[in-house]
Amino acid sequence: MCRMLYIETEVPQKSVKHMARFALRWWWPENDDGAGAAVQMRDGSVRIEKGLAAPKHLFKRIPLARRFMAHVRAGTHGSRETKNAHPFMTCDGRGAFIHNGIIYGYAALKQRLIAKGHKFTSDTDSEVIMHLGEEVGPEGLTAAMDKEGITGRANWVWMTPEKTFAFSDGSLYLVMNDMGMKVGLFSDISWCETGFFKKPKKLPGGTFVTIENGIVRRKNQQPIKMHTVNYNYTSAPSWLDNDPWWREFILTRSSPSTVKSGDDCVRSPDRPRTDVIRCNLHGTVGYDES
Repeated sequence: MCRMLYIETEVPQKSVKHMARFALRWWWPENDDGAGAAVQMRDGSVRIEKGLAAPKHLFKRIPLARRFMAHVRAGTHGSRETKNAHPFMTCDGRGAFIHNGIIYGYAALKQRLIAKGHKFTSDTDSEVIMHLGEEVGPEGLTAAMDKEGITGRANWVWMTPEKTFAFSDGSLYLVMNDMGMKVGLFSDISWCETGFFKKPKKLPGGTFVTIENGIVRRKNQQPIKMHTVNYNYTSAPSWLDNDPWWREFILTRSSPSTVKSGDDCVRSPDRPRTDVIRCNLHGTVGYDES
C-alpha cells in the first residue's frame, strides 16, 4: 500500500526535510503512482504540491516548513494521474488529508456526500474518508465508517492550520523529540537503520492521535473492520491460472501458519495495479479485483 509521513519541528530544519525526502525516495520504487506533500506556510495556510514525478522533484517545489506531511501512492482505486495523488484538500480549503490503506463498501456513501455538496477531485477511496470526516469531525470518523458498513485498512493523517489528527490501523509509528523533530508519524520505518530513532512507538490499531504545538494526545478507538474475501480458485482470473509464481504462492502461503495476520497487498510485478492478492485477518489468502 501507500507510504506516508508527518513531521513537526520547533523551527524549519533542512536536515529534517532531507530525512523526509530520503524516506520517500526509499519507498518510491514500490509506491510510484504519485507523490505529494502538504506544508504549513508562514501565514498559517496549508499548501499542497503533488504530481507523478519522483519525490526528489517534489521536494524541490515545497518550501522549508515547521509542519509538513508527504505521501507516495500505490494505487488501488483510480488510475495513475496527478488528481489521484495525495494529499487532498478539504472543501473549506484549510486542511489536507493523506491515507495509507484500502477501503470497501463506500459507493453509496460517496453519492450521498456528493449530494450534500462535497466536491470530489479524485477517483480514490481515500477522498471518501476525508469528506466523511468533514461531516462528523476527525475524532468521529472511525465510528462513522463502521456505521456506514465500510471495511478495510486505514492509516490517515489530517493536517489543519491549528492541529493535526491521525489514526493508526496498527502500522503507524510515532517518534517524539528525536532527530530534530518534535513529532513524527511514519507508516513504516523500514527506510532507516535499527537504532536511527531512539524510541519509535508502533501505535496499536484503533489509536486516534491529536497533535497541537508538539503535544501528542492519544485515544483508543475501535479499529476499522478488516475486509475479508476468501480465495476461490475457480473464480480467479485467467492470468492467475497461467502464472506459476502465483500458483506457488497460493499453495505455500494459504494457511494461518504461513500467512501473517493483516498482510498487505502483494502485487504481481507484471500485472495492473488493481490486480492484487490480499491476506485477511484470518490468515487465508483473498483475491480482490477492485
